[in-house]
Amino acid sequence: MKTICWLMLAMSAILWEQCATVKSKWDKHRAEYEKYDRPIEYASLENSLPPLAALPPLPAFPEMPDLSKLIPSFLKKENKNLPLAKKEPEVAHAGKKKIKKSPERKAKSNPIYRLRTRFTPKDDHNIHKASRFSYPVGFPDAKGYYVAQGFAVPNKNYGNMLHLGEDWNAVTGGNSDLGDPVYAVANGRVLSAKEEGHGWGKVIRLVHTLPDGNEVESIYAHLDRIDVRPGDLVRRGLVIGTIGNAGGLYLAHLHFEIRDYHGGELGGGYASELGLCLHPGEFIARHK
Repeated sequence: MKTICWLMLAMSAILWEQCATVKSKWDKHRAEYEKYDRPIEYASLENSLPPLAALPPLPAFPEMPDLSKLIPSFLKKENKNLPLAKKEPEVAHAGKKKIKKSPERKAKSNPIYRLRTRFTPKDDHNIHKASRFSYPVGFPDAKGYYVAQGFAVPNKNYGNMLHLGEDWNAVTGGNSDLGDPVYAVANGRVLSAKEEGHGWGKVIRLVHTLPDGNEVESIYAHLDRIDVRPGDLVRRGLVIGTIGNAGGLYLAHLHFEIRDYHGGELGGGYASELGLCLHPGEFIARHK
């Protein structure tokens, strides 16, 4: 670095000396021309101008020294040891392709679905115990909803058979809750998710493993849309579907049940005995 600095100083001194020489010569010749710097009368124009032969010749501009000899060899471009910057290869940018979003990706873009989370396949060996439960609507505490038909209530339209779950409605009534999100009440696995028919409509069944090792099943019926598939592992608060009306059979509401898991058939929503069905509201209140 010191060598380079000294070389640059030497080059500057040489240039300064050359410039000073040229300036002195120009000053000398300028003094010669100033003798003739006076107002010119057109009548005596020919007499006022000096003959060309009397004018001194203009000095030639001095030749610049070959400064390349002063540049060290390691700074020359042709030196092979000098690392040169590599030019980045040009990448052809293809036109933007319109990608059709899956229902799950569409749901994630909506603020109401921000709680959508899934387990990864590597978590399958440990199905993340269902240590906490919340309500299936108005996550997490059912705000804005109420139980329109309670658990174990006899229904005249079904021969006074007992209602095996709870029917959840929005406080705004009617079909105002059609399309509202339905949430997984706890961590679990999707047992089935399909159209069941026979008044059920679209139904999702989840199985949950409790901290003590026992398993319970949660059932979400009369759905308008299903957002999960059998075998999916879900977390508490995941939007798994939306409230429906079983294809127009009822006003929009969610039929929700909790049963001791046995892996059997879905059965009906009413029965003469409660069997394996548990009181959903009381169970969730005990496991919040």
